[in-house]
Amino acid sequence: MASRAWCVSLNQDGQPCLVRTTGDPWGYGVLRGGTSGPNDEAAHLERATHALHRGGYAPVLMVDCSHANAAKQHER
Repeated sequence: MASRAWCVSLNQDGQPCLVRTTGDPWGYGVLRGGTSGPNDEAAHLERATHALHRGGYAPVLMVDCSHANAAKQHER
């Protein structure tokens, strides 16, 4: 039986709420950048890959090409 966990989501009105879920067996890491700048270069991908391996997860990454990785300028 899959374990259940609480996660933050949005309800039908777009308001934050907690929902109970069985989880996602196909999890992944998302690199969005941050206050120290973008994190979309090879060294960042390598660190994230190693961190996922250490945690026992498949090294599946998604680079968000908006947000801080593009200085919040979606045109980039």
